[in-house]
Amino acid sequence: MLITKEMNTALNEMLSIELTAVKQYLAIGAKFKEMGYNGFAGKFLTESSEEHGHAIKIIDFLIRVGAKVKFTADKNFKQDFSSVEEMIETALKMESEYFDFQNDLMSKAKTSNDNLTENFLVWFLENQVEEINELQDLLIKIKKLGEERLFLLDQSFGK
Repeated sequence: MLITKEMNTALNEMLSIELTAVKQYLAIGAKFKEMGYNGFAGKFLTESSEEHGHAIKIIDFLIRVGAKVKFTADKNFKQDFSSVEEMIETALKMESEYFDFQNDLMSKAKTSNDNLTENFLVWFLENQVEEINELQDLLIKIKKLGEERLFLLDQSFGK
């Protein structure tokens, strides 16, 4: 195995987080669809597919380095929401916590001189910054518009 057992365990936890994100974005997308916001629904359902792709990327890496792939339980999955704002805040919290996890994992890779994993994690960290920025921007817009005018923003996602 080209990575340590500790790194293997951490990357399996990362895989679990990605798979929880797949389900979380499906839940948010489904809720938007139920509410009639098809633009938002499409965005979050697409995001779920992207998270699935990230999980596959982790699985492929683990196999390439001779590590074990283990699936663990969902972490912090939520499917009941009282508002659109809460849905976006849930996604933002998930992505922010995942950034912290990845950042800590990067530090572990650096201190253990695991250049292979460090190189692998660079893309994920950069992607997290993009995800967080998009959600922060969306949350600001929703707060400014208010849920009663959300249909205006929904239309822009449908294009």
